[in-house]
Amino acid sequence: MATGALVCALAGLATNCKLADLLNAAKAAHIAVTPISLVDSAKAGSTAPRVISVALDGGATEAVQWSAHLVLGSAWLKPSAMTGTAPGNLSIALDPNGLAIGDYQDTVVFTLVAPGAVPDSIPVLFHITGCSVTAAVVGATIADALAASDCAAPHHTGTPAHLYRFNAAAGDSISIKLTSSAFDAYVVLDSAPLGSSAPALAGNDACHAGQSDACLRYLRIRAPARTSSRRPARRAARRAASR
Repeated sequence: MATGALVCALAGLATNCKLADLLNAAKAAHIAVTPISLVDSAKAGSTAPRVISVALDGGATEAVQWSAHLVLGSAWLKPSAMTGTAPGNLSIALDPNGLAIGDYQDTVVFTLVAPGAVPDSIPVLFHITGCSVTAAVVGATIADALAASDCAAPHHTGTPAHLYRFNAAAGDSISIKLTSSAFDAYVVLDSAPLGSSAPALAGNDACHAGQSDACLRYLRIRAPARTSSRRPARRAARRAASR
């Protein structure tokens, strides 16, 4: 029967150690991160970061130090800390501020502060989408709310908006009123496609002087040259505090 022995020595002096300590040290050289990838989205012009929590496990019963870095150094990818201890949780923010419509990618790499540590990484994919447009029924009242996660108003960059579309024929008279007790309303009527640089048909930020409600009253729709007399129109509301 074969036998073996575990011997520990330090600078020629005898010292005590345990096999379990050596096994724990080897296990702690690898950090595990959950989830294994991050995918999220935000609307173009929105200002609210998307925040996701990740769990870090150093594989040991005691706390172990870790550090992190971004492969591409993207400014929109913002871990709440670049160093810390595991086990524990970390928040990672995906900031849409200033990002155009498209897909953005980067990778967060985590490594334990230990000799021979094996890193773990999280690939991140961030979709920036355009504004959505909601169909509206003429004559109906719509109750809605604005938030920093909404897209930017097409004619007022940096302010949140909701867009609505309805059909109007040449010669129709259109009236729109936007009311809010939370912000100074602004309403815009437009017939150009989203993303167009053409000026809006009309806009208003007060039904009457000193009021916070916005109105467009009895606007006559005119047929554009060389196009159909029936075209979609939309309106956008925004916060006056951001103007």
